Amino acid sequence: MQKNYKYIIVISALLLQATTFCIAANLQPLFMPHIITTTGITTLNISIVMLITSMVSASLQPFLGKLFGKIPTKIIFVVGAILSGFGFFFSSFGGMMQISETVSSSKIMGMFILSGIIMQIGTVLFSGLGIPYLIAEWFTPKHKATALGIVFTGGSIGNMFMQPFVSNLLMKESVSSSYQLLGISSILIGFLITMIFIRDPKKKEIENKIIIEEKKDEEMNLGVDLKFVLNTKEFKLLAISFGIIAMSISALSIQYANYFNYTFGAQRGAVISGTFGSIFAISCLIGNFGGGFLFSYLGLKRTMIISFILQLLAITGMLLLPVNSIFAGMWAVFYGLNVFSYMSGPSMIAQNLYGLKYSSKILGVLGLVFAVGFSIGNLIFSAIYNATETFELSWISVLIYIIIGFVMLITMIGKIEKKKYHQIKS
Repeated sequence: MQKNYKYIIVISALLLQATTFCIAANLQPLFMPHIITTTGITTLNISIVMLITSMVSASLQPFLGKLFGKIPTKIIFVVGAILSGFGFFFSSFGGMMQISETVSSSKIMGMFILSGIIMQIGTVLFSGLGIPYLIAEWFTPKHKATALGIVFTGGSIGNMFMQPFVSNLLMKESVSSSYQLLGISSILIGFLITMIFIRDPKKKEIENKIIIEEKKDEEMNLGVDLKFVLNTKEFKLLAISFGIIAMSISALSIQYANYFNYTFGAQRGAVISGTFGSIFAISCLIGNFGGGFLFSYLGLKRTMIISFILQLLAITGMLLLPVNSIFAGMWAVFYGLNVFSYMSGPSMIAQNLYGLKYSSKILGVLGLVFAVGFSIGNLIFSAIYNATETFELSWISVLIYIIIGFVMLITMIGKIEKKKYHQIKS
């Protein structure tokens, strides 16, 4: 059992992604229309909540990254899972409120901001930073990308089952009670999985006894520290490019349902969202799994070139959507397949370019930049739409983000790879 415990780690992490992570990260868009109806706050209010929540929680990521290696991974995962579920549960208090003479929109927003910060900090601890670190501990460089890709399919698997369940739940139950039920479920499931299965490896459990000392002395101690990385021009441009890409990801992830409704009407738009949303979920499943193989066998630069092509095809589908609804399939398939670029991609960038030793801290900085770009991108997209009352210019802006962001990213990856920072022994 000990010899093959690494597979239990993969299955356990996958289950965490399918449950606790999925509840926190994938289900909030389903609550948005109900929150607007119940509380009286607007779409703009929700966008501001998302921006503040992401900015505050993301700013803590570099500090959270310092915990790994100092505190047992099990403890970090347990705390993260509890915070994630509690934050979701705490959202129920915002869902109970309604704008009135005594309750302002800012008060309601404040409740959702607080709950969102708690939830995102928890999710970062066990998923955003925790899972890449855990997989790197258990697997050699040759296999860790594949293992990470398999683990991240959990979010897609959970989405396939949770989306219809939660949609039906919100039709029968109130927003607050739905938050409470899912929050409690998230805490219980996350706590049990992490307490029973998640742990750091013992020496004899590392993939191959022959490479134990090699892995410990060479891989685990290779790389440059965060202070050095932050002082390099290449990393600054790499981070900026990743933030620009995040601006495109936010629009493609959040605005598709509104765009379908705008183009084809609410009734037909809902049908299109449901049909192609299912295709998107299946494509994400394939993308997460396949992304691990791409990183393992094609390397970082070639894999991100493929990601660039997939993202271009996805935005092309959105631009062509008014011609025929079938073009929604281009978004669903190609954007779903490209999920690896922002799920396992950041951890692969941190580890493969800068080494494993300080990768969690570097990943925390990339996570901060990504969160800022994601939030700003959604606000800009909405602002352009509100100013023009059309989606065309908004999607053209997304196309520009994709081209600029990926060209910069791929260029910087090539330059940083030549520096061979990941081979420096510290």
